[in-house]
Amino acid sequence: MDHSLCVIMTKPPYGSLTAREALDSALVAATYDLNVTLLFLGDGVLQLLGNQNPAEIQQKNLNALHASLPLYGIERLVVDAQALKQHNLTAEDLVSEVEVLKAGALSDLIDSHTSVVTF
Repeated sequence: MDHSLCVIMTKPPYGSLTAREALDSALVAATYDLNVTLLFLGDGVLQLLGNQNPAEIQQKNLNALHASLPLYGIERLVVDAQALKQHNLTAEDLVSEVEVLKAGALSDLIDSHTSVVTF
């Protein structure tokens, strides 16, 4: 089995450095040739919304990092269908192309990885 990492993103994009640190961790793992999947749960889906203006709170926009993910070989972005519903969003509202999964499929996705980290 190839080494793989599932990075579970549960925090909103701003208000703390957690979302940025999660993305940085995923990018580092990808540089070591791990197959990386990003899974956005709960408030984590808010990281993928466009038109964010975090300069007002003196933080950098995460959308630029999301745009660079394919350069690092990170191409699988998965979103929890329930989280989209909870925030009244659809996959079309997000800046990146995502795969939407329901609860049962989420556990299978997580189980398919050799390592899992949650932020």
